[in-house]
Amino acid sequence: MIYFVKKMMPEKIPVRDRIINTASHLFYTQGYTATGINQIVKEAAIAIGSLYNHFESKTALLLAYLEYENKIWLEKLAGYPINGKDPKKKILQLVDFRMELQESSEFGGCHFNKINAEINSGETEILNVIRLHKDLQRNYIMEIIAGIPDKSQTEKIALADMLFLLIEGAVTAASIYKSTWPFVQVKKTIQSLL
Repeated sequence: MIYFVKKMMPEKIPVRDRIINTASHLFYTQGYTATGINQIVKEAAIAIGSLYNHFESKTALLLAYLEYENKIWLEKLAGYPINGKDPKKKILQLVDFRMELQESSEFGGCHFNKINAEINSGETEILNVIRLHKDLQRNYIMEIIAGIPDKSQTEKIALADMLFLLIEGAVTAASIYKSTWPFVQVKKTIQSLL
């Protein structure tokens, strides 16, 4: 949505934000590798020098993009109604949140998974940012699971990891099948687990 606002009023958006908004749209829709600096410059309606005044390289822009997407993801999560004391209900609400994110992106997949698929194993700085984002999600699930009584800490960690992997798998499968059925199946599995 921000991308379309940028298209309507580029002069009212700070240059750095315009660059990140444009890169975000392009990296997500056509891929990081397939997106060139010249395309970003053209679509952001800026001079190439302006881009390099803000980002020393395409890798620096990619890191800013990932930080931006992490911030947006956290803001959306904070605004989503995941509440109550029942851990099962909260986990099911988290699945709904992830499902709605995928529906709103027309099942485009996870920003971070997509970048992970494009980078090589030596790009540790980028990989670390991706891992931090996934760790935030895993830790969020662990916080919810901590409220389950009658389970040891080891059982809670194992359960949180299983739920994290189920939800991540649903995101990937939903992007492949362009459907919500993976989330529906995950919710059925959670109903039986908790």
